[in-house]
Amino acid sequence: MQKKILYKLGFIVLLILGFSFFTFPLDKKINLGLDLKGGMHLVLRVDTSKLAPDAKKGAIERALEVVRNRIDEFGVRETLIQLQGDEEIVLQLPGFTDRERALEIIKKTGFLEFKLVEEDTIKLTEALKGNVPAGYELKYMEDKPILVNSKA
Repeated sequence: MQKKILYKLGFIVLLILGFSFFTFPLDKKINLGLDLKGGMHLVLRVDTSKLAPDAKKGAIERALEVVRNRIDEFGVRETLIQLQGDEEIVLQLPGFTDRERALEIIKKTGFLEFKLVEEDTIKLTEALKGNVPAGYELKYMEDKPILVNSKA
């Protein structure tokens, strides 16, 4: 009778040890949130006062999408980006503590320009040797070198 109790007790102890092994350390097994891991909680206000009434309709959703794309640059997991009220965006970055860098990336102005790609392989070869022709820039796209016009 006592052997059965000892076997059961041993089995229970083994189960507890097994579960403990797969549970700890928590930060490796469970994605800790802002309350447990620390990080930043930002509330951004979208200024729509200078927009025309018809442009105000989708401005907040566009701003939310821009912020989401910029935050994806951080590589922070478990971010929370959502609308709050009519003019605010709530942003939570667990584990991210560099406030200045976060604000710098969020505030930067988007810039888009189109440049023509030079297809002349002789000019590209010369540029790869270090002799970039005047009016051109050597760029890399997906680790492939390309020669583009300096003018947009």
